[in-house]
Amino acid sequence: MESRMTVVEKDLLVELVIKNRDIIENKRTDAVTLSDKVRCWRNIEAEFNGNSQVVKRNWKQLRKAWDNVKTKRRKAQAQETQRRLATGGGPYVPPVCDPNPELEIAIPSLSHCEQNVGDMDDDLLDSPPIPNASSGHTELEYPTIVEAPPSDVPCATTVMGGPIRTPSSSGGMTRGAAVERELQDRLEGLKTYNAHRDKIQALRQETAQVELATAKLVHDFQLRKMKRDEETQVLQLEVLRLQRMQQEQALAQQKRMDDIQIKIKEQELRQMMVCFTIFCFVL
Repeated sequence: MESRMTVVEKDLLVELVIKNRDIIENKRTDAVTLSDKVRCWRNIEAEFNGNSQVVKRNWKQLRKAWDNVKTKRRKAQAQETQRRLATGGGPYVPPVCDPNPELEIAIPSLSHCEQNVGDMDDDLLDSPPIPNASSGHTELEYPTIVEAPPSDVPCATTVMGGPIRTPSSSGGMTRGAAVERELQDRLEGLKTYNAHRDKIQALRQETAQVELATAKLVHDFQLRKMKRDEETQVLQLEVLRLQRMQQEQALAQQKRMDDIQIKIKEQELRQMMVCFTIFCFVL
C-alpha cells in the first residue's frame, strides 16, 4: 500500500516541479511534448529518490501526487473566490494566508482563475497511440483533447473601462468592489513575495561578499606565509654561507700554522746537520 506523502516530500516535489514547470505545465499535447514530459518526470523521479529523507516512489506516483496538489489548490482558490465575490453583504473577511506560496510559481495559471479542465495530458501520457488509418503511413496519432465545459466557479472578470459592477441584493459590497479588493489583496501578496525574494537575494549577495572577503584574507595569509618562508630560506642560506666562510678561514689559518711548524722543523734539522758535521770534523 502506498504511503501518504509527508510535508518534506511535498515540498521537495513542488521544488522539483518549479525547476521543470516549463515542461510539466506545458498545455500542448503533441507526441514530442508528451515524450518530453515523460522524460522530465523520470528525471524528477531520479532526483526525488536520491534524497535520503523520502520514500522511494516512481514517476507515475509523483505525477499523481502533483495532480492532487493542483486539485486541492484549485478547490481552495475556487472557494476563496466564491467567498470574496459573494454579494450578500456582511463584514469583509481578509484572505487566508497561503501555506505554500511557491505554488504561485509552479502553477501560475491557477492564480488567474483558470477553468478547471483537468489534466488531459496526464491521461494521454498513459494511453496507447492510435494508428492513423486515413493515411498510408504507419504514423501514430494521440487522442484529441476535448475541451471541458466551463465550470460554475466565478472568476474575477474585468472589461474595458473598468470592472463589471452588479448591484448588491442587500446593500453590501458590490461585485466590482469585491473584485477590486481581491485584486488589491493579490497585489499586496505579490509585493510581499517580491519583498521576501529581494531580501533573500540581498542576503545571498551579502553571503557571497563575505565569502569573497574570507577567500581574500586566506589568500593574503598564504602569500604572507610564503613570503615569510622565503625570507627564512634566505636567512638559512646566509647562515650556511657564513659558516662555510668561517670553516674556510679556520682551514687557511690551520694551513699557515702547519707551514710555520714545517719551517721550524726544517731549521732545526739543518742546525742539527751543521752540528753533526762540525762534530764529525773535530773528531
